[in-house]
Amino acid sequence: MSVRNRLREGDLAEHLVNVAPALPALLVALVAISLHYTADFGLAYRGGVEAWTSGHPQRIVTWTATPFLALVMALISRLGPEFVEARVFMALDIALWMLTLFVVWSRLRPHVSSTWWWATLAAAAFFAPAVSTIFWLQFNLVILVLALCGFVLIGRRDGWAALLIGLAIALKPIVILLPVALLLRKRSR
Repeated sequence: MSVRNRLREGDLAEHLVNVAPALPALLVALVAISLHYTADFGLAYRGGVEAWTSGHPQRIVTWTATPFLALVMALISRLGPEFVEARVFMALDIALWMLTLFVVWSRLRPHVSSTWWWATLAAAAFFAPAVSTIFWLQFNLVILVLALCGFVLIGRRDGWAALLIGLAIALKPIVILLPVALLLRKRSR
């Protein structure tokens, strides 16, 4: 085998490693295009419509979210029809998932063996909560990314970390457990 062919194989392997985190999200996107329902986003959208018209999204029996999410969904309901906005939201969920996989596994790559890197990427790619969040059109990935970005920015002296974590908590209060994680992290105490 010539040196030139070995270099090409090395380049191909390097390119595969660089795009590998994006491939699961693209695969999910191909399947997601065929779906024609609004799932949890539709429930939130209808709550937003009710919030816009009456100011009381809790009149919708299925409404269990926060007043801040009602405000956000009321504004989104003014932008377009439910099905179109659900597709835009699904694209956002997929993009956030792809970005999260890409950022985390790009940073993990120099610190672990190749086998471990591929195994953890495969496990994350088919991590049921992330995939079900995409297909059920839930807000969990948006909230996770807001909280993670806030968590990464904790050491800075500007207010971005607090703003991002506050938005995550305002959208879904389960993130209120984030302070526990911050207390456990030695650098943020």
